[in-house]
Amino acid sequence: MLEYSKIKILLLTAYRTVENFFFEVKGSMAAKNGFIVLEEYLCDEHCDVLINEINQLPTGSVKSFDNDKRIFGSQHLSNVISKYFANRLDLIDFGELMVRRKLRFQTTLAGHISYKEGALGSGGGWHVDSHSVQFKAMIYLTDVSEDNGPFEVIPGSHKPKWFLVFLLRNWFSFTSITRFDNQLVSKYDTKKIMGKRGTVVLFNPLLIHRGLPVTKGERYALTNYYVNNKVPVGTAIDNLDKEQQLS
Repeated sequence: MLEYSKIKILLLTAYRTVENFFFEVKGSMAAKNGFIVLEEYLCDEHCDVLINEINQLPTGSVKSFDNDKRIFGSQHLSNVISKYFANRLDLIDFGELMVRRKLRFQTTLAGHISYKEGALGSGGGWHVDSHSVQFKAMIYLTDVSEDNGPFEVIPGSHKPKWFLVFLLRNWFSFTSITRFDNQLVSKYDTKKIMGKRGTVVLFNPLLIHRGLPVTKGERYALTNYYVNNKVPVGTAIDNLDKEQQLS
């Protein structure tokens, strides 16, 4: 089954490599790296209000993955989260420019992660979300240094040509087509994205990325998920969002 999945992704990536040769918006930072950073997107006061909202969300809505506490569909549980972040039209506009597709909003994930010895960090280690067209907008609600779980990526790894070479070079090392171990990723240069509270990271989830393990303190963040507008409602993320609508 894994070999079949690798061949399927190999063919899909080869197709995208050809497509990008003709249609990539060349020269832009987003096209080159797969992410851009917007500083001071929200002020300290609004960040405090949003942290307070996250802390007041129903505990029954929390899905815990080790020390990584997540609430999908948080915009249904808080009008403040909806107003200040989930419903921001400028973010989806950025996304459509970056991935060159019409997008639809899926959900807002409210996340809180704190130090725990041996924990992998937000997202559970190095991964890509899937191999379909998506976009994410994440805002740091706390100051994020190297200590408390900054977003970390392999710049440019969202590009089909890059991933095609990555796949072929490491064909016999893969145990998954979406998750990658530290030894494999250590061959490549990575970028840690630190920032003051209120900083937004816009990124293509085809990037190989992770939240660096927290060694001190905690991190609060909100993340908007967007997907290709042609994808029917009913994905796993759509279903997680729907749970909050029905609760």
